[in-house]
Formats: sequence, structure tokens, C-alpha cells
Amino acid sequence: MYKILSFYFLVFVFSFQAFALCANSCTFDHESPILLDETDSCIQALASLAFHSCEWEKQLNAEGEEAISFSQEEVARLWDRIARHLEYSPATFMQMQQKNQFDKAYQRYYHAKELWAEEEVQKAQQVLKGCSRLLLALWEKSLETEDQDLDIFLRAKKNNNLEDNPYIPHSAKKKMRPFLISPHHPMKAVLDSLFLSKRVTLNRQTFEEAGFSIIAEGPRSHILVAKNPLLSNYLVKAHLDSERRKKRGKESWHWLVMRCEGAEKVRRVIQKYRFKHFVVADKWIYPLPAEPSPPKSPKYTRHLAVLLVTDMDLAPETLNYQAWRTVITKEHLDELYLIISRAKGSSYRPDNIAYTNRNQFAFIDTEYPSHKPDFENIRKFLSSDMQHYWDHLVKRGGP
Repeated sequence: MYKILSFYFLVFVFSFQAFALCANSCTFDHESPILLDETDSCIQALASLAFHSCEWEKQLNAEGEEAISFSQEEVARLWDRIARHLEYSPATFMQMQQKNQFDKAYQRYYHAKELWAEEEVQKAQQVLKGCSRLLLALWEKSLETEDQDLDIFLRAKKNNNLEDNPYIPHSAKKKMRPFLISPHHPMKAVLDSLFLSKRVTLNRQTFEEAGFSIIAEGPRSHILVAKNPLLSNYLVKAHLDSERRKKRGKESWHWLVMRCEGAEKVRRVIQKYRFKHFVVADKWIYPLPAEPSPPKSPKYTRHLAVLLVTDMDLAPETLNYQAWRTVITKEHLDELYLIISRAKGSSYRPDNIAYTNRNQFAFIDTEYPSHKPDFENIRKFLSSDMQHYWDHLVKRGGP
């Protein structure tokens, strides 16, 4: 199965030697404290290679240039790392399937290279699209074991407080259950005192009369972020019943679930590797009671839940952007690369990973679990030196 791979590896062997000599002379002598195993290394290589393939595909489609330009040697090195991991993995049926997918992706990538060199750009793009799909599928599969563990953990978290609400469909209940606020949570009784007697989320006036002060509004998500003096060290994210717009045609509860799921995935990566520079807000879904109801009027809709989140004590916006330019070090970027390559997600920008007054960077917006690793968005917010190191990380497949 690997005869074709062997051919290409022989072609690039001298390039690898030259690349190694070059790498030794570079300034990237930073030694990462993060301990990684072979599976980690393969996942990272797949994330970087899938990112490169998707970016090159966009470039061939006249959608711009690659933000991070991979050399032939850097690409070959990533292929080699994945191939070696798959070669020495146990020969299970699933592993054989993965090897077969990898072989097809490899062949398609270099076939696209040949077509591109012959100026058959449209054909090259079609072949590369197939390569990208295979690489993304392999990356997703490599993360599946941890996702299965997460599913088992989440399914075990049951809470019967959701079950008696006739307005919440069965499909919504099923997806909300893993993230419901516990009856023992210190803020559960406070939320009950706020929401059980009045329809607090009816409109902006009722929301503010209940003691909520709005500190931010989502222009695309249509969500309000608010503080309440009764909810010390916590924030509430809510959709008002007077807000009838739907983001991408989906109900508001769907996006609350996505925020919780994204945060849980980021949290598991941070805990696994004991990262110290990045944190993520804890998030719980609080189902709104069946009664009191919003009026039966076309001016209102019934939103089913609000989100309780930990207040991450964010620094001012200007300081946040400055921190991404001046505070970020190679160690920060080592951690960030691992989080993106393992927790997925997208739209990684300073307004979604914000600097805190505790000198950490907090993932505060996690509603976009993505099927593609996003290594591009954050790049332009870094200093030139850290951009250079970030490119180095992505091209070599992590620290």
C-alpha cells in the first residue's frame, strides 16, 4: 500500500536533509514544555496538512493567496509524520481504512500538483477538493475517540428540571440535557427567583427592570450579554422574546448548546495538557419556565433558555488587542496551536479569545464548532516575530 509513498519519500529525502540543516540554523530554538505522544503528533500534522490543502484549494479558486505559505519540504514532512504513525499503529479494520484514505489523499495531492504544473488549474482544483475532504475526514476520525469519551461524560449528566416544560420539543431537551445547570449550583436558586415569577426576557424593559444591565450585544447572534448584582462573578446571555430574528434560520437554543459544546471541548484540551495561558468560561443552560409565557402575538417569540457563564474579568478592548501584539510569546502559541488542532472551532480572533485582568487569554465565544482547523484568523493580530513563529508552528505541525 505504501509503494507510492516510498517513491515520494525517496524523492524528498535529500530535501529533508537540507531542510533539517536549515531548521537547525533558524531562530526557532524555543523548547516547548508540552509533552506530546505519537497520536498527538499525527493529529497535529493532519490539522496542519488539512489547513494547507483547503487554503491551496481556495487559492486555485481565485479566492486569494495562502496566508501561510508551505514549502514542498514542509508539506512532505507532514505527510511523512502521518504515514509513519499509521504504519506502526495496530492493524485493526479501522486503521486499515484510515491508511487507505491517507493513501488516496496523498495520491490526489501530488496529482493536483502535477495538474497545476501543467496549468490544468480547474482539474487540479477538483482533485485537490477530494484530497481536502479525505484529510478533514481523517482529522475528524482521529479526534473521535476523545469525542466519544466526551459524549459518555455528557450523557451521564442528567437533570429532570427540563422534563416538565411542554414548550420545549423533545429534540431540544435531548441536546440541552448535558449542559443543564445543576440544582446544586450556587446560582440556580438565584435564577429561579429572577425567572419563575415574571417573564423577564419579554423585552428590554422587563429585562432591565429585573436588575440586568446589558454590557454587550451580538450583532449577528442577536444575543444580549448582561450582568446582575444578584449573580456575582457570573454573566447571563439571553435572547429577548421581542427578538424574532434567527441566526442562520436556527432557533436560539441551538446556539446556546453549541456554545456549551465548544467550551467543553476547549476545556478538555486545556485540562489534558495543563495549559496555563488559556482558559475558557464555564457555561450552563438554564431553561426558561413554561409560565409566565410571552404574549401570543406576532411581535413576540418564545425563547426556551438563557445561558449562565462565568465572568472572565476581561481587560478593556484596547488592552486586549495590545496584548495580542505584545504579551503573546512562543509558549502561548504552542498552547493555542494545540487547542485549535484538537478542539476545532473557528473565528479565532481577539474578540473571541480575550485578554483578562488575570493575564490569561479566555475563550469566551465558542458557538462555532468547525470541520476545518482555523489557523489563519488570529495571525494578523500577532507581532511580526510571533507571526513568523506561528507560521513555523503551523507548517511543521505544532510544537
